[in-house]
Amino acid sequence: MFGPHMSRDNAMTMAFAYQEASELGAGSGELGNDHLLLGMLCNARAPIFSTLTAQGLTLQAARAAAREYRAGDDATKADEAAAAAAREQQRTEERERVDEDRAALAAIGIDLDKVKAAVQARFGDDITEGWTMRPTDRRRERDAREHGRRDHHEHGRGRRGHHPRGADADGPLERGPHGRGPRADERFFERPDFAAFAGPGFAGPGFAGPGGFDPASGFPGDPDEGPRRGGGRGRRGPRRGPFGRPRFSADSKAAFAYAVEYARADGEELTAEHVLRGILKVGDDASRAVISSATSPEALLAAIRNEESTDSPDQSPEQE
Repeated sequence: MFGPHMSRDNAMTMAFAYQEASELGAGSGELGNDHLLLGMLCNARAPIFSTLTAQGLTLQAARAAAREYRAGDDATKADEAAAAAAREQQRTEERERVDEDRAALAAIGIDLDKVKAAVQARFGDDITEGWTMRPTDRRRERDAREHGRRDHHEHGRGRRGHHPRGADADGPLERGPHGRGPRADERFFERPDFAAFAGPGFAGPGFAGPGGFDPASGFPGDPDEGPRRGGGRGRRGPRRGPFGRPRFSADSKAAFAYAVEYARADGEELTAEHVLRGILKVGDDASRAVISSATSPEALLAAIRNEESTDSPDQSPEQE
């Protein structure tokens, strides 16, 4: 079911917001709440323009704040993408190394998959995890995962168990100088006690074997209107071209959802004032960066409430 119709002023504000998102270069191809605020500052004929400028907000300063925020946000996303690519590269190398070692072990009658299953069932460890990492790297990664976990010394062995370290340890998974695993001078499958894993179930040693705006659907007539269909992730990347528009970000969708609620409660069209209240309700970092160029979100919200109480003295106070 669609929400209230959008007012003409708000429709013009949205057109300005899309233009600002395009000119500022929204790297993610999304329209954020900072772009919505810039659209309001572009629409000098709308009442919301006076509300914002009365608090000291100007288009030039707001643009600079949005550009600075987006630059830092894009740098953060680039770092995250690089880290994700490095992790994927490591996983690829591990898979290739495991495949090579699986073939080499099979040549001498050892089934790596059975070894892996037996060790995991007995100790809860995946011996192929971190297969290509050096012992110090593996220890560092394990310590990071287990940081903050409480030991269970006398109450069982916990998630990974407690095995003694050093040369006094026993069993094929004794701890070497760098934690769980073979000693530095031995490979796991070259240990003399490796055959001890052969037991029941294995064959011996070596394991031989239409209307108004709806935040969930978008604008009526818009190519993005309606629920996403199919099991895939839909269109790959933002639309390009003179008629393409960026998608709403998660924060701007949330702001419009609140705006629709406010408009319904007031029995009015969806106005820029409702959208601004929705933005303040969400309080995302992008919008706060723009607002903080001249005032604070709290002061702006207080000004909006003061205007509402002046225009409608009999109206009950807004319940945020």
